[in-house]
Amino acid sequence: MNPDSTWDEMAASGIVAGVRSIFLDRTGSTNDDALALFAGEEPAPLLVVAEAQSRGRGRMGRSWFSSPGLGLCFTLLLTPDLAPEQVSLTSLAAGVACAGAIRQTCGIDIGLKWPNDLIAGDRKLGGILCETAPLKPGDAVTVAVGVGINVNTDILLMDPEIRGRAISLAELAGRKVERGPLLYALVESIISEVRELADTGTAPLIEKWRKRDWIKGRKLTWMTADGREIIGIASGISHDGFLMLRDRDGTTMPVISGDIKLLDW
Repeated sequence: MNPDSTWDEMAASGIVAGVRSIFLDRTGSTNDDALALFAGEEPAPLLVVAEAQSRGRGRMGRSWFSSPGLGLCFTLLLTPDLAPEQVSLTSLAAGVACAGAIRQTCGIDIGLKWPNDLIAGDRKLGGILCETAPLKPGDAVTVAVGVGINVNTDILLMDPEIRGRAISLAELAGRKVERGPLLYALVESIISEVRELADTGTAPLIEKWRKRDWIKGRKLTWMTADGREIIGIASGISHDGFLMLRDRDGTTMPVISGDIKLLDW
């Protein structure tokens, strides 16, 4: 029997955790695929999974490395009943959900780097990219939750500039990790966490995210959208999900847009 028979069964059935699913050998971007299918009148929820991506991307347009058959690359398309101000929190909800699913299936605790990175042992395990579909008059917001995780990925195949800051679940666990049960748990957990955000509001999510905050207390540089560089210390996230930065003068401000880089990472 295939040691990852759960994966094969889900791919054959086209259903993962009750969600209609499309499995692809290779694609450009699962986010692009999911959003294109939605534009073509395919309803949410919908899951698009790819063995490899050629145009996988992260925040600020960065590329995402994927090893065919070794990592996880997927997009879960959802139309949650969220208030407008909660939509941007989908990325934080997905991070909390991924951390819970990894703990459940692999017994590994991970941290979260604002706004969308999964961190273990001070190295990057995965990332999340949430994008919204173009709104049609009267429609609810539809969100594409894109997730990339190094599962059994060979880190040595990565570009040298990122190799030293990356890690895989297999390396952490000391064994090969079955992707099927992990994918099932991730999809189920993301749906549950986003639903809880809609049902109970922002506060419970922020509390859970803060418990896994990996960046708090670390020195970073923030390149603002208008080109200014601000150096400061991360002081956690606000009640509405923004990273708070304390600058050299002791002024604390929210990081709303732009790019952040840790100075000690």
